Amino acid sequence: MQELSRMIGLRHTVCAKDDWYYLVFYDIDNREQLTNEELKDIDELMFDYHISYMIYKTKHGFHVIGLTPVHRIKLGHVFASLKDIMWSYYSGDVIRLSRKKDENQILIHMETQYGEVIPNLYNLFAQRFNYPKLQWIKETSKYLLVFEKYRSMNE
Repeated sequence: MQELSRMIGLRHTVCAKDDWYYLVFYDIDNREQLTNEELKDIDELMFDYHISYMIYKTKHGFHVIGLTPVHRIKLGHVFASLKDIMWSYYSGDVIRLSRKKDENQILIHMETQYGEVIPNLYNLFAQRFNYPKLQWIKETSKYLLVFEKYRSMNE
């Protein structure tokens, strides 16, 4: 019998004082690598929509994380385009932050110049990928992230 693991995820919803924003997440499962063409298509898409982002390898595939908050319509366009580039059965609502057993995550690419970067979102990955953290003070933060605990049977 497979054991349930407790995981922490990040919701794609971002709270700001003026409105609600969204983060682009895409989970590409069951892939050992991404082609140069796929990486180029992702980069061009994120450049065109002014979204800073990162791609990293996970135990069973890849995660694409948008670092820039966007409105719902832009989220829909970018998410649909990512599905066109490399179809994956994924809703985009929550991305896993916890590491799976024996998982070694590897940063494939990070681009921070295409759009505004949420410092505390960036900082979630900075230590993991040996980057210096950005200054962030919760009390004066422009954006607040929404975390979620869930259980997974995937290893």
